[in-house]
Amino acid sequence: MPPKRKTLSFPIYQLLVVNGFDLFTVKELRDAYMRCVHIRKEDAYRRAYRQVVRLLRNGLIEKTLNSNGMVIYRKTPAFHQTLFIQKRQNGCGDIPKNDFKAAGYVITELQSKAHQYQIDFLTSIGEAEEYQRLAKEFPSLRYLLDSNYQIAREKSSKFLGQLIAIENVISQHSQRAA
Repeated sequence: MPPKRKTLSFPIYQLLVVNGFDLFTVKELRDAYMRCVHIRKEDAYRRAYRQVVRLLRNGLIEKTLNSNGMVIYRKTPAFHQTLFIQKRQNGCGDIPKNDFKAAGYVITELQSKAHQYQIDFLTSIGEAEEYQRLAKEFPSLRYLLDSNYQIAREKSSKFLGQLIAIENVISQHSQRAA
């Protein structure tokens, strides 16, 4: 069974998936969110809280109390089994296009995409290898498994191409910035 797919906004994706943010309060998530996106404190809190509620409702994080009685959130095993997709934001409307921080945002965005493509690439390779293993183990099912194997191989080639393209752009962008 393929992993569940969920979309997350750019800052939340960066914090929870890429940076591995765990065991946090809404205020801590808000503060980290504000370091990614320059918005008012109230708006950052509202956005962070909405994402926390959504993740809680989907069983991807759980609410617990720490030793001081403060509410903290932590990732559940379901979180780690979910494939997260970064929600597209048109230039992340919170970051002005001509802002000097836009270059850093572009690199971060590209690195995030590269990370997602790498995950997809490795997943499709694992899928292809599993079809191959099943075909050896159950030769009578080979007629079913061969087409799935080919599709998985094609997907892995596509993801590898996307990953290489993104890495080339990051490399060229870094060379130009230096």
